Amino acid sequence: MSSSPELPSNIVQLTGPMFLGNLFSWSLFGVLSLQVYLYYLSFPKDRPFMKALVWTVYLIEVLQIVMSVRDAFKCFGSEWGNRDIMDTIGWQWFSVPILIAFIGAESQIFYAWRIWVLSDGIYIPIFVVLLALFQSAAGIYGAVVSAKGDRFSQISERAYTPTIMWLAGTASCDIVIAASMVYYLRKSKSGFRSTTILLAKVIRVTVETGLVCAAGALIDMGLFLGYPSTNYHLTMCMLLSKLYSNSLLVVLNSRIRIVGGRDESIVPGDSTLSTIRWIHSDVSRATAHGSVHISRLGNDLRQSHPIVDQTDAESMKPLKKVLTADEEV
Repeated sequence: MSSSPELPSNIVQLTGPMFLGNLFSWSLFGVLSLQVYLYYLSFPKDRPFMKALVWTVYLIEVLQIVMSVRDAFKCFGSEWGNRDIMDTIGWQWFSVPILIAFIGAESQIFYAWRIWVLSDGIYIPIFVVLLALFQSAAGIYGAVVSAKGDRFSQISERAYTPTIMWLAGTASCDIVIAASMVYYLRKSKSGFRSTTILLAKVIRVTVETGLVCAAGALIDMGLFLGYPSTNYHLTMCMLLSKLYSNSLLVVLNSRIRIVGGRDESIVPGDSTLSTIRWIHSDVSRATAHGSVHISRLGNDLRQSHPIVDQTDAESMKPLKKVLTADEEV
């Protein structure tokens, strides 16, 4: 019997990150699928373009998963042991940088629109859009250059500059988005506890999602710079699109509130019934009528809890802009 060809000692540097990237990608894809399902159930009245954005992002993620699985099966299954295949980029020149750049740009332009709605200014939103288009173009250019070489071991030589431009551009865009949203939201801060609690939640979601995406891009860039001629950066790179898509859905689904849940500071808990209500509808009523009553049915007893008074309604208008901008009028 002929012995199997000996694999190179550095094989784990090429195949290990791809394996981990596929593993974690499937995990985040499952989280994304659940978020899309919750969005579908919860916001049937959202604007058509918002629904189209969600479904476009999800279908692109499906495409990326399929293409990544094809390459992984070829590397770890049908062509296992083939050194040439293990160093071949395959379809990942398209499924990783191009699709990630596209999803990232979609998410960032969505945030630019939200900043425009919140601030009524055009300069920062335009700057965010330009950064989003820049990082997307750099990612696409880097993908084309990488495809010509078709070798993982040559990416750091052939696509060094466009890759750095892509990752630095997307991280910068995410940081600008997070800082801008926090600045404009904090301008609406009032001395009323109900507004402060709701404001803190919106700021927390904005900062967490923005900084997670920026951190992912910076980690990817650090591994790319620190370990050339290896695939160590590929794991984080494969996860970037899932970070962007999940962050987008987290922002959209942050309008969901579970009445009777743990957030007792806004609405006292009622263990007899938990139901889903929408923060944006509460804010709309607060601005229109000056007070909000959240009604919940438990043991045939309807309880109402006022959470906003007339003097607080004016300070909640910026929050209303953000939380209701996605809904169709």
